Amino acid sequence: LRLLSGSNLSTNTGGLDLDGDGATDVFGGRGGNITIQGLQREGSVADSVLLSGGSGITSNTAAEGNAGGGDVSIAARLLNLDEASFIRSSTSAIAIDLNGDGVVDLSGRGGDIVLNVQQLRVTGGATITSSTGFNAEGAADGGRITVQGLSGPGNKASSVLLSGQGTGIVSDSSFGQAGEVTINAGTLEL
Repeated sequence: LRLLSGSNLSTNTGGLDLDGDGATDVFGGRGGNITIQGLQREGSVADSVLLSGGSGITSNTAAEGNAGGGDVSIAARLLNLDEASFIRSSTSAIAIDLNGDGVVDLSGRGGDIVLNVQQLRVTGGATITSSTGFNAEGAADGGRITVQGLSGPGNKASSVLLSGQGTGIVSDSSFGQAGEVTINAGTLEL
């Protein structure tokens, strides 16, 4: 898979206005998941995934209520992000206090990003981000970001390289706790 020069692969989820009065009647559900893998069968590994020139992969949820972010999963021997490209799971919602007690009853957690790779290269201002943004305290936590080997949990990627100004792997939340960032690699070069 090659996404070049500002190309994007994305899912977007929001609330629905069923009667046309401008108010959300159905709160948005969880954001759509994005899975990138090989063509042989479900769970197979792609040879390479390249994002370049500001291109990106995004699962975005913008809604009122309990709207968690979608997950992004990539299985590839080589995952290369450069030139300000990005992988993002983003949740932005209006947190709701249903019973007026001052405690947020509905808010959505950021989506998880899981990268099963042999090599990961994040350079030139590229980013991998899971974030939540809400309008009130009590908002949910950011999603987890996991970089691991091709065989999944407990396995190491051969190498992970992060290089260049503005380059990073980040989980954050406006009011909640940031999600865990786990990099399981034989070699980590910063």
